[in-house]
Amino acid sequence: MKHTILLAVASQENLIPFMEASDGLLSKSIQKRFKVVFLDEVLQKQTVTVQASEQGRIDRLVSRVENDLLVEKYARERGYAVELLHEVEDELTLQSQCSVADLIIIDFDFPDKLTSYNLIKEAFSQADCPKLLLFPNGMSFNCLVAVHYASKASVRVLKDFLKLFDESFTKLPFSLLMDEPRGELEMKRERVFINYLKLFFEDMGAQHIYDEPLDSLLNFIRNECENPLLMVTSELGQEIMESDEFLNSPMPNHPIFISKD
Repeated sequence: MKHTILLAVASQENLIPFMEASDGLLSKSIQKRFKVVFLDEVLQKQTVTVQASEQGRIDRLVSRVENDLLVEKYARERGYAVELLHEVEDELTLQSQCSVADLIIIDFDFPDKLTSYNLIKEAFSQADCPKLLLFPNGMSFNCLVAVHYASKASVRVLKDFLKLFDESFTKLPFSLLMDEPRGELEMKRERVFINYLKLFFEDMGAQHIYDEPLDSLLNFIRNECENPLLMVTSELGQEIMESDEFLNSPMPNHPIFISKD
């Protein structure tokens, strides 16, 4: 089955290495069709003025054509199906592309992090598909951490991860942070869920958390797992992405996978 992977890339120059890194994270068993939006182009369209010179527009067009030819050659050599979406102009158009994507991978490698982050937050914090946030200092990881608090959304996080990501990652140390169960039914569901995950993850540990999920996740990152890939629900992911402290927290040093509802 073919999966549509939407790449929200910081710039044209980033695309080939970003595509290569993204493909390396995804399962080898799924067929991938990449659709690409360039976030720097969206920002340029939002800030362009009537005083922009004709020569400047021509130079940007020539540079775009040259980069597109390089990307097409790279994709052809590797058997990738790639569609470059240069017509995207604003947050609403970005959101509409998410409606048909199986996964969106977002590139945070911007020189102006605050401006780019505001665009990303507006366009993608409520996107109706799973999201993977990748940061320039956090492309690699050596452990997995997920937050589970007795909901179907928490189960979906792990199911989406197992469906979309490379199978070799199930060999990494995996930590499950669980909310304290409330009642016998939640206790039984927790045991069933843990036994289900043990079928896939070879080195798994689980522990209960007693603070707010985001606080517990931050504490775990600081003290337990140096280079994790984080897996969270859409609700917690939206809380993370819309937090005013996000860019100054430990989060942007690690990949973050956010499931959909």
